[in-house]
Amino acid sequence: MCGQKMIGMTAITGMASLQLGPKSTTLHHWAGIMDGRFSLDKLAELFNNDDKFAEAKRRLHQTQCFIIDEISMLSAKVFNKVEFVVM
Repeated sequence: MCGQKMIGMTAITGMASLQLGPKSTTLHHWAGIMDGRFSLDKLAELFNNDDKFAEAKRRLHQTQCFIIDEISMLSAKVFNKVEFVVM
């Protein structure tokens, strides 16, 4: 959406994201944190220097708000990484 803000529909698991519809995805993919293995410092480096993260970076900048289905299944560690990349 050029020049418009989007709403991100996410879920913790792939199966849950399929239930939300064709425009939804997993939180990990949407936020670009992959499987959550990287430290915050490494995520910052990757988002700033690695072209593989360009799409996630664009998505984060264009999203006005996002919905996390089944957030109670999300660990604090992953939540902190998502919070880090969206700030």
